[in-house]
Amino acid sequence: MKLIVFIFILISLNTFSQEKNNAKQLKNELKLSITGFIDNTFMLGYERKFNNNTSIVVNQGIRYNVYNLGDYSEMQYRLYLNPKHKNNRFVKIDAFYMTLPYVFYKYNDEASSRIGDDTHYYSESYGAGILVGVKFSFGDKITFDFNLGSGYVDAKSTKNRDYTFFDYTANHKGIIPRGKILFGYKF
Repeated sequence: MKLIVFIFILISLNTFSQEKNNAKQLKNELKLSITGFIDNTFMLGYERKFNNNTSIVVNQGIRYNVYNLGDYSEMQYRLYLNPKHKNNRFVKIDAFYMTLPYVFYKYNDEASSRIGDDTHYYSESYGAGILVGVKFSFGDKITFDFNLGSGYVDAKSTKNRDYTFFDYTANHKGIIPRGKILFGYKF
């Protein structure tokens, strides 16, 4: 966690760019994961563009429900495949991108839902993979990211029960699909 905070502070500092452009470039972006709510996760992210072709994204989330509390951390290195092109449309495709790679860590602490049972279970998972996506811009400041991909996950849990393929907080090792929809604000 301290490493993520350190990296967040490091990329927040002004970086030098070798491009010369008269228009002010917005290099910072705050993101909210819309698909995280499906998994009971409130996730905020920060993206810092180093230049037109690369950026780094740091996502931090809190998992919540009545019996479950957890943490989700993710980092992505993005390579933009087509830098922003100039056009005058209000809604436009900002860029296509790949993450090379993304890495994540997820931890859950779950209490038993049975009355009188004080048993706690934990699960943790970590993994890495590749995502491809597209970023849409609405005006100069509002963005939507859609990405899909896959990656390797290693997960362990103190619960002894069968889990589905998509429940990667369980005792699962292997390849899983990934996807997100993110709402963003550039500044």
